[in-house]
Amino acid sequence: MIKSARFAIQHGGFSTLQRLLFGVIGMPFDIAAHLQRKTYDFLYVQPNGKQLKNITQWIDEAGIKPTIDSTFAFRQVNEAIAKIAKGKAQGKILLIIQE
Repeated sequence: MIKSARFAIQHGGFSTLQRLLFGVIGMPFDIAAHLQRKTYDFLYVQPNGKQLKNITQWIDEAGIKPTIDSTFAFRQVNEAIAKIAKGKAQGKILLIIQE
């Protein structure tokens, strides 16, 4: 079973149509992960302080650090967008709003 459809089944509360849509929409990601011999998981969250605090703690404890490709000042927003559009970034592109 594809990963995104399995997520919808495991977490319940989704209709049959929603589970089907999860599977169809997620298929390109499942194929790309398989071809690259990589795995991924979904983290389904709600925008509330308690849950976000728990997630932050989990990320800190797990030592998860994002890979940062480059950082741009706000005045360089066009350059940042151009880099994203090229699709060659090897990590996150950061835009510094205020220095």
